[in-house]
Amino acid sequence: MPALLALTFLIFIVVLTPADRILIGPDEGYELAKGLLISQGFSLYDEVWTDQPPLHSHILALLFLSSDSVVHKSRIVTMIFACLLVYAFSSFVQNGQTLCNSLIGCFIIMTSPDFLPLSASAMLEIPVIACSMLAVYFQYRHMLHGKLNDLVRALCFLTMAFNVKWTSALFLPCFLFLLIKAFQCHRNHSRIILRVCGLFVLLNLTCLSVFHVPIFSTLIPHLQANVSPRFEMLEPTFAAISSSLALVLFTILGVWDAVKERTNQNLSMVILFATILVFANLNRPFWFYYSLYFSIPIAFFGTLGIIRFRTTLRTKFHCFLYSVLLTSTAIPLFLSFQQQMVFLKAEEPQSSELLRFLLLLEVEWVVFGSF
Repeated sequence: MPALLALTFLIFIVVLTPADRILIGPDEGYELAKGLLISQGFSLYDEVWTDQPPLHSHILALLFLSSDSVVHKSRIVTMIFACLLVYAFSSFVQNGQTLCNSLIGCFIIMTSPDFLPLSASAMLEIPVIACSMLAVYFQYRHMLHGKLNDLVRALCFLTMAFNVKWTSALFLPCFLFLLIKAFQCHRNHSRIILRVCGLFVLLNLTCLSVFHVPIFSTLIPHLQANVSPRFEMLEPTFAAISSSLALVLFTILGVWDAVKERTNQNLSMVILFATILVFANLNRPFWFYYSLYFSIPIAFFGTLGIIRFRTTLRTKFHCFLYSVLLTSTAIPLFLSFQQQMVFLKAEEPQSSELLRFLLLLEVEWVVFGSF
């Protein structure tokens, strides 16, 4: 069922997005410009400025070298990552639970703020979150069953995430928690697990050296310039998670139930939620697409709260209250989803000449911004 949900979403987003839609998202032109310059022989980091790892830029460069309709194909790549994100999350939620959990979780995550536009834009957020969520899912499977192929898949996807964007580090505490639990559950495989993790570290160092990634000039400035020593400006965070007040209530109930039960799956999402909250309130500026990182734990705990609340129904009043809360959750999410659909189809398809002109402006900004 998770695969069917993911495939359905992929078909939906491909059909919904016009092939020659003008630039979607503020950074899409910048990402496309990097890929274009790399395909023309410019050196990333030396001649083309960026403060992120190189994998996504080189994928776009390959598309520029191999075809003409690059913009649409770049968006198709992001749509495939969005499909993988839906698959990973629905599989993680449904694991050991009912199909209803998977359906509710997918509905919440697909109606999250800016999920549709970012799923159709050649930006970094969807690929990095998809790879990170796949790493968490396969590591959770490895913890449950002890299969080393799941560990290898998890580490491969985590490597991809680290080479797409530095914000993949937000999922690292959650991943390490599941890895430690797997180490405790399968002590007979401890040496093999350590060797595979050592190969993972070696693989990441190799990727960084092959692409000549200047870590100190890309990652360190993020930690120095954008971090505030105190919690401040909580409004963007609350705006990101409070699109539906009823969903906030279900999320609080889900977090409470997760802390109370203390299963490894629930605790891993608690760690992820706490990490993202700290990041959102310490990192400045708070870009609009940071709210997408909240969608994973909110969808998980919202689903958990909805399911747990249903088990407490005793009287007709409880059933009536439950139906009201469900309606209050679904309507704002559906309206948000509808607005995102309107946004994707709001503008008339633009000519390829205008798209090339805007892309050239981004190229000039990237080249001159690197000097």
